[in-house]
Amino acid sequence: MKQLQRTMVLIVAMFTAFWAVMLKGDSPDSPSTMLSITPTEWRWEPIPNMKPGAERVVLRQDPITGATELLARYPEGYIVPWHWHTANERLVVLEGKFRIEQKNHQIELERGGFVYQPGRNIHQVSCGSDECMYYALWDGPWDINYVDKP
Repeated sequence: MKQLQRTMVLIVAMFTAFWAVMLKGDSPDSPSTMLSITPTEWRWEPIPNMKPGAERVVLRQDPITGATELLARYPEGYIVPWHWHTANERLVVLEGKFRIEQKNHQIELERGGFVYQPGRNIHQVSCGSDECMYYALWDGPWDINYVDKP
């Protein structure tokens, strides 16, 4: 378990550093000091506008642009119905197996798998086996817009 936590922290740190460089368009009012959060400080909360079982830890949100970084987890068999986000989304799987479906395409991702979704791209996500956890970054405020109201 400790090895899994170390691996997850390392993956999150690598992607956070990578996207910090890639998103240097963050507002000038963003904190200029390092931000760190250890697994013992994670505070899981229900994800707004999603059915029970989906939880998140907000790692960082830019006060000006709304760019959001978080960890999320779903129980085995959880499905997020067809939806889209306004902002571009980047996702790295930390645990479990995810299936991401688009109109004419589907992929399955396991630990370490990465996907980029442009804003307004309609997709559906499901958690295959065991609990699923991922790190995600949106380059604007996080939202979820369902194609059909759940």
